Amino acid sequence: MSPASRPLRGIGEIALIAAMVEYGMWGLGPQLRDQPHLILVYWLLVLGGAFYMVWLSPIIINRDPPDLRGWAWPRQRRDDPGSWKKAWRSYLALTMAIAALLTLGSMVFRPGVIAAVDPKTFALRLAGYIVFGPVQALLFFGFFQTRLRTILAVGRGPRAIMRHQMMVAAGTATIFSLIHAPNLPLMLFTFFAGLAWSCLFYRRPNILLLGLSHAFLGTVLHQFLLLYMRIGPFYNNPEARIFRVVIPGLAELIGKRF
Repeated sequence: MSPASRPLRGIGEIALIAAMVEYGMWGLGPQLRDQPHLILVYWLLVLGGAFYMVWLSPIIINRDPPDLRGWAWPRQRRDDPGSWKKAWRSYLALTMAIAALLTLGSMVFRPGVIAAVDPKTFALRLAGYIVFGPVQALLFFGFFQTRLRTILAVGRGPRAIMRHQMMVAAGTATIFSLIHAPNLPLMLFTFFAGLAWSCLFYRRPNILLLGLSHAFLGTVLHQFLLLYMRIGPFYNNPEARIFRVVIPGLAELIGKRF
């Protein structure tokens, strides 16, 4: 494939996965509760998308270098920019800084809410995010950001690289925010958090560390600021949320907590 056609291919890949995500959420999602046979279709869609993002696109089609993907374990070299040795301090610092701001906001706007947090609810929310956070990191940063990074032209010199980083971060944050529609407060938070995570992932690509950061901050945001976390067609219908339907026993486990 010629260099001139690679941006078109990248745009097509982004459009394909975005369409699969939107169809799974808005198309299949509202039907799953009343038509259980569609649950198999949903999981086939998920597995197909995962296969494309994890193997077909980065390994076969684009041949992304391991240090760009952010999940080259266990063959990741210790000197890769996103290796645990080089990256963990940056992710910890960013996570703690945002957590401090969220905690301060909670103390100002919702006094007493931290003391009222139920430890079991906090632990359940965090456990769910620890599973789902890396999945979102893979989707938004490992796939969307990587494809944006490879299709947007980058010039020479520090300024050109910085400009490229800002363009990639803005594009990734916009996609990240739009997926959280129609929850406007959450869209606002995910846009600015997406900018921060994207800039860090650009320099220190590590899916697991970003996923853990997302897990902790998402839990703090929900539990300390009581931000409504529902998105998509389930914004006003929490009982029909996809994971409550497609994961056996989950609805009984979390009850009315979320």
